Amino acid sequence: MTLQDRKSESRNPESEISSPPRLMIVAGEASGDAAGAALARELQETHGFQLYGIGGPRMRAAGVWLLFDSSTWSCLGLSESLRMVPRMLTVFDRLKELLRDDRPAALITIDFGAFNVPLARAATTLDIPVLYFMPPRSWDRDPRRHHSVAQVATKLATPFPWSAELLRRDGGDAVFVGHPLVDFCAQRRGRDAARVALGLEVARPVVGLLPGSRLQEMRYVLPLCLAGARQLKARRPDVQLVLGPAPNLPRAVVEHQLRRFGLDVPLVQDMAYDIMSAADALIVASGTATLEATCFETPMVVVYDGPATGRLEFKLTRRNVRQVSLPNIIAGRTVVPELLGKAVATPERLTAHVLELLTDTPARRQMLSGLRQVKAALGPGGAIRCTAQLVSELVGRSPRAAPAGGSTPRKS
Repeated sequence: MTLQDRKSESRNPESEISSPPRLMIVAGEASGDAAGAALARELQETHGFQLYGIGGPRMRAAGVWLLFDSSTWSCLGLSESLRMVPRMLTVFDRLKELLRDDRPAALITIDFGAFNVPLARAATTLDIPVLYFMPPRSWDRDPRRHHSVAQVATKLATPFPWSAELLRRDGGDAVFVGHPLVDFCAQRRGRDAARVALGLEVARPVVGLLPGSRLQEMRYVLPLCLAGARQLKARRPDVQLVLGPAPNLPRAVVEHQLRRFGLDVPLVQDMAYDIMSAADALIVASGTATLEATCFETPMVVVYDGPATGRLEFKLTRRNVRQVSLPNIIAGRTVVPELLGKAVATPERLTAHVLELLTDTPARRQMLSGLRQVKAALGPGGAIRCTAQLVSELVGRSPRAAPAGGSTPRKS
């Protein structure tokens, strides 16, 4: 069934009065797909909306009618991004046509600023209300970074209180709703139950390997993790390793790398939260997973690498970038160690950092204290419910029923 078929069906005279409003929702990355799926469920179940747009497998499973699947769009570095430009322009033009012809009740954009900021601007020009959930660079305290997004949306729902303040300063109607990861990570097993679910021994130490969600990261980041894990295992044979690549990644690619490094490690996909809960320490790719691990208060070592063009790009911009992992950026200081590039992320360095985190050392205690402070900055929970309420208010639709213990948008 096409979108036009769905429109015709919803406009049948017998259903015209009760037909729920349609919303367009656009997310372009794995973290946006997760947030978009949770928001879509809340908007459908509590507020009775229909949703269509762009996202990944989680949004599809949540009932969003996907016009385009964005799960293959992620890029590393400038050169790979440039190769995606023609496809992005084609998709962008198609969405502009749909905004003009279908006129959804509202557009919801989630992060993905290079695409969503111009799309939000196009919708605003057409007098279509726009809610921007998790605006790009909302973690950044630099006021110069927020100006481009502040006035392109009717309402901005941001995960950090300083972001709301900066967006309002630039003329945006911004609300601090907290970070959705707080709610996602609260729905978890305890340490021992997670170890049992992963097939691990409860009493032995566990180190989790989370190499990222992009296919390119399996080429550049996974080898760093496995080289460090091999040396760690040689130093501490009692340590249990468990590898958790993202569910969208081909298992055969990961298994090939495991054989290359001669490691017999349990490979579990779509169980990252169990790994975070079970682990005494993590080796994790820079990205959203570092913030998820923060919510679990699990000590970590952050690693990253990319193609040669990406390394050059990073070197050229490094002087303006003090931290790259989200816990450090939010804290404004080094909470977790960052080993960036294979020249720095050597097996020896990686092993030394992890070994410090496996026992009750000053380094582990200091890191845990810092992680708790960062976690507190993410808000008390309820971000999805708050954001759904903002969407409903934006289009003038009341929820079907007030949820018990419901949250309301918070002032920063």
